[in-house]
Amino acid sequence: MSPLFWYLFLYSVVALDISNDDDLVTYITLPQHRVLKWNVTYYDQPDSEVAPGYWFVAPYYLNQGSSIDNHKFYLKEPLTALLVTHKDEDMTLTHFGYPERLDRIRTNGFIELDINTSKYLFEWFSGDHITLDESFTLNPNDPFPDVDYLHMNSVDKSANGNYLISARHTNAIYLVSREDGQIIWRLGGTKNDFEMDFQFTGQHSARFVSQNSTHIIISFLDNGANLPSNVHRARPARYESQSSESTLPNTNVLVSWSYYGYMSEFIHDGQLLMEASFASERFSTYRAYKFPWHSRPAHPPTLVSSCYGVNGSFLSTVFHVSWNRATDVQWWRFFARANATAIDREIGEVAKNGFESSFIVRGFMDWVSVQALDSEGRILGVSELLRTEPPEYWPESVSGLVPDDPDAFFGEEPAKLPLVFGAFTWLFMGFVISTIGYICYPAVRGYARLVQLRYPCEGTDEEELGLMKEKV
Repeated sequence: MSPLFWYLFLYSVVALDISNDDDLVTYITLPQHRVLKWNVTYYDQPDSEVAPGYWFVAPYYLNQGSSIDNHKFYLKEPLTALLVTHKDEDMTLTHFGYPERLDRIRTNGFIELDINTSKYLFEWFSGDHITLDESFTLNPNDPFPDVDYLHMNSVDKSANGNYLISARHTNAIYLVSREDGQIIWRLGGTKNDFEMDFQFTGQHSARFVSQNSTHIIISFLDNGANLPSNVHRARPARYESQSSESTLPNTNVLVSWSYYGYMSEFIHDGQLLMEASFASERFSTYRAYKFPWHSRPAHPPTLVSSCYGVNGSFLSTVFHVSWNRATDVQWWRFFARANATAIDREIGEVAKNGFESSFIVRGFMDWVSVQALDSEGRILGVSELLRTEPPEYWPESVSGLVPDDPDAFFGEEPAKLPLVFGAFTWLFMGFVISTIGYICYPAVRGYARLVQLRYPCEGTDEEELGLMKEKV
């Protein structure tokens, strides 16, 4: 594996409309140098007519002694960010009966900051407000105790400014006062403030749904729950840890099951509307979000073209094209030239198929390029002009192979992939099958005779001998 990817992590991707007009500005967070600092990037204009691509705009550094925690980076309007943090502190185990004992404990907290100025608007840590005995994982008698006593995994802010946090290792959700940081109430855990007819454990993604003067409605994902019979998933997945849920603007619910990138969208009666996952089970995702997203990178599409064939009169050119981060490409349109100064000649189109699409056409096409088209045929981008690589295994005597003139091959009509690919494929397959049949038929015939001689039919010796002579 290339070292480039050893410490490449993307911890949060969220969209936020912060404008007062029709322009959509989207923010993404990326850790640089592992998790020592975070960058915020923005993508301006959904159709990228004005400013295509992505730009890094601001690195943020935390106060000394605390670190960004990878569980949450949440953007709120107007232009503030909520970040989960952690730091290690020496704390006494008084609540466990060891007032003189100090242990190194990992505490959690969060900060709210202005993403334009990096100014801290609010900072909070659990050590002053949540005691160690609330933890279900910290056992002071364990020779190797789990010092992550809280394991905070989400933070949200209400309309009146209070903060909602979720702590997995206390099985509790807390409402934190914006005034002094005190705990207003606890839901769940050992110090629950409510009468409850349900239980939850290891929860994630505690979020405000709505609030008025008398009621607060929140949502969260209960990692300890058994799935109700009316909630369907096409493939079982582990969800005792990680995972997330979010309520969409249309009131549907999107659930990320984390493992292998499985995600599902439901309506409130549990009916499954959509399910997706990563193509490879090597990867997982901590959270999943759903929102409109349009991206047109500043760099052009990437094109590779190579020529193949057994001799100079029977050649084909194979194209591979991709455009990393481009979201609206539906078709690829290919061009070639007869020489370096000739005009581009369209030689065919192919529908986009996954991250990388392929196209094959007869002849040695050179000075090639490709256009990226959207669903309405509008040009989104054009690749650089590229020279096609001749077959590398050919001898030097044919290395000076002259490219074909695309006009001579295609006349007035450009190639269509199903026709060109199909005609070439069937011709080639017919040639291969005929050759195999011609070579293998004598061997198959001889083998059949050998089988007849070794395994004759049942009967008398005279009958078997007569039958074999007749067949042979």
